[in-house]
Amino acid sequence: MSCPALPRSAPRRANRRNSEPSASAARCKGTPVWRRPRAFVAHLTVASYPSVSSTYLPALLQVLKSECPGLTVELWEGTAATLEEAVATGVVDIAFRPTLPKMREPTLCHRTIWREDIVAVMRDSDPLAAEPLIGVDDILSRPLIGNPAGSEEEGGGFDLRHMLGEYESKADVAYLTDHPATLVALVRSAFGIGVINQLAVQTTPIDGLAVRRIKSPTAHRDVALFWTRRRSSNAAVCAFLHAQEHTPLPAGVRPLHAEA
Repeated sequence: MSCPALPRSAPRRANRRNSEPSASAARCKGTPVWRRPRAFVAHLTVASYPSVSSTYLPALLQVLKSECPGLTVELWEGTAATLEEAVATGVVDIAFRPTLPKMREPTLCHRTIWREDIVAVMRDSDPLAAEPLIGVDDILSRPLIGNPAGSEEEGGGFDLRHMLGEYESKADVAYLTDHPATLVALVRSAFGIGVINQLAVQTTPIDGLAVRRIKSPTAHRDVALFWTRRRSSNAAVCAFLHAQEHTPLPAGVRPLHAEA
């Protein structure tokens, strides 16, 4: 993969992933056009999904605007299935997406950014709320509410299914929804236990509810940026990747760094 050079400036907040140069930065030479603000005018379409859009994207766009005032950004939101199609077909230039379900398009480049917990959401009055950590066995006997919506082939409930692993066939998956607020409302109305990524919980009020970690080796979600190989040399995409490297990650996630 080649792209305009991504010269590193001082990070706005030190963290583990910002202390190491990215693979794309290490492989590029020269001065990219987007580092000359007066000369750089471009348009970029960025795809995301609600929890990233509300907890991380605004801060990243602030960094991007300060570095590239001539770059205009169009936002596009979707689910795991629609995000893959949008970036693979060129509807968007770059997309945030969980690494699971796995992308089927072989021409995509990616940068893994962080890992976040998959957590259980229940009513405060639920006996499980008294436990700091709950096991898969504890929730198998309960109706479960997951996200996103859709069939298994479309990636519906992928976090829930991934967390359950070999126990998936024993679970009672009652509802799947694209919206964290809907999941929380169903839990509050005693329709079951919600299983959702940690950042999504931060996007909606959880009064009267308890959030607990799940004791499972697969109770996590890895989040990445994806773009097509043909856009690897696109100055706007490289500017966005550089800004992402210098944007503090959301609270509660664990930084990762892998680029391919």
